[in-house]
Amino acid sequence: MGTQLRDTQAVGQFVSRPPLGDGDPETAWQLPVKETPFYDDNNFEKWANVMAFGAEPTDKNDDSDAIQAALNTGKPTVYFPAPGGPDDFYRVDKPLTIPATVERIIGFNSRLRPERNDPRFYGTNGRPMLTVREAGDKPLFIEGLKIAFFWHFGEFLSLQHSSNRPLILRNSHVERFAATSGAGELFLESVIGAEFHFAPFQSV
Repeated sequence: MGTQLRDTQAVGQFVSRPPLGDGDPETAWQLPVKETPFYDDNNFEKWANVMAFGAEPTDKNDDSDAIQAALNTGKPTVYFPAPGGPDDFYRVDKPLTIPATVERIIGFNSRLRPERNDPRFYGTNGRPMLTVREAGDKPLFIEGLKIAFFWHFGEFLSLQHSSNRPLILRNSHVERFAATSGAGELFLESVIGAEFHFAPFQSV
């Protein structure tokens, strides 16, 4: 008998459930999707290795000063060598600030976490582990980094975006993210986490 093709209009949009929004729209908003910025720099002279400044994922000692020193070198790429085992992590007991000179942080699947039950990172008065604060016109890329752990669920602030710089999170685990007023664009690609708090009118 052969195959009969039905002459019908093309499907413009498929939704599994009714869209939610102002006025109960019949279709999704179809907002434009902006392409994620791209960064590539294979000049390893411009890369800073956190272990070269004393960070060590196997000794369980505080690596905060070593990591901050690597971030402050002025080199655009800062990286964490891959951990040797599943229990290895870079211990961060002091809040870290990412300066505007840093354009990319590569984790190679490394994990950052404070000492267990460190009160400086918990609750409403706790400070974020990583903060993007300085203004700049160049995007910041954070790739392959785990800023997460699994106790005090919902209280630990992993990353705070307080700069006008666009922020690109890719292939990362961010337990809790918060952006403040005036934060730049945020791009998320293959990112998991518990809570994300976006700033008013922030482009995501």
